[in-house]
Amino acid sequence: MEPLKNMFDEALLAYVSRAVTDGLLLDGRPFILASKAVDWPMLELNQRVSRLAEILNEVLGAPFEVVQPRFMVLCDWLRSEGQYHQGYQLMFLPAYLQRYGLADPFLALDTIERLTQVVSCEFAIRPLLRDHQQMVMDRMMQLAKHPVASVRRLASEGCRPRLPWGLAMQSLIKEPTPIMPILTTLKADPSLYVRKSVANNLNDISKTHPELVLAWAENNVGQHPDTDRIINHGMRTLLKAGNPKALSLMGWHAGEALGATIQQQNQAHLGQEMTFRIEVHLPTAMPRLRLEYVIAYHRPSKPYEKVFMLTKTALEAGTHHYDVRLSLADLSTRKHHAGPHKIAVKANGIILAELAFDVLA
Repeated sequence: MEPLKNMFDEALLAYVSRAVTDGLLLDGRPFILASKAVDWPMLELNQRVSRLAEILNEVLGAPFEVVQPRFMVLCDWLRSEGQYHQGYQLMFLPAYLQRYGLADPFLALDTIERLTQVVSCEFAIRPLLRDHQQMVMDRMMQLAKHPVASVRRLASEGCRPRLPWGLAMQSLIKEPTPIMPILTTLKADPSLYVRKSVANNLNDISKTHPELVLAWAENNVGQHPDTDRIINHGMRTLLKAGNPKALSLMGWHAGEALGATIQQQNQAHLGQEMTFRIEVHLPTAMPRLRLEYVIAYHRPSKPYEKVFMLTKTALEAGTHHYDVRLSLADLSTRKHHAGPHKIAVKANGIILAELAFDVLA
């Protein structure tokens, strides 16, 4: 796979140069020259974003409070052209704003409302949310009713307590209640882009305040098919953990009457692959069955569990077979260790069978 940093290529820099020249009547050549710099090939993704933000600041040539109207003209030009719309290639714009334009929070919020219609601004708004929470949350409530979907999405995405790669909002991790009215406003939004953000926000909250998410889900389930999809995805951590109320709200009823067996098909060393045969026995047909298997990976400190989906469907009575292949090759997100492991199979949150096994060095 080509490195993501290569999206900041000569074609992009020429486009930005044209935007500055045609849209602002300023010299856009510094952007073209950026790729000619000796250190440009060595710069990683975020470093290139930062470099372009620095160049934009130099080209604009004055404090943000002075050049903000010109910056808005640039945003509008980019929006009208449409190229790279909502693409990571334009992330240097919110990076510029975050670095140079947050001194006046009211001006910054006005700018973000316009800029997020060109490129997502959930990272740029985080310092404002940290420093001016009430004011920003009030503004986000307004943005949740905006006619443009990308602005409505910002109302949710910007206040996620645990935004990946973003500044963690410790106050909202501790007390996420202020987020809930925004999510309620967006619970049946016509845009999938917005609804995915609402679900991810709920999932963030569920990790520390499951009871709040469960209560919200109970109040809203069954009102609209899109809301039900949000709830299902927003409770995915609770569903994987087998939370009884979450499972019940989604119609996954207890599977105590079921039976299951797990057979280990081979032994394996680190870096190799293991296979298991799972058999699930249904005395009667199940109209809604959520079958999962759980791997408890060995770690020197404490075991690490990961849940994998087998199927979510209706099943007829009888015995159903599933072959599971478990890779023991290291990933960027998971390192494997030799020693005792365990596999379990769950039906609608109920563990049906477990099997201990060893991974060899």
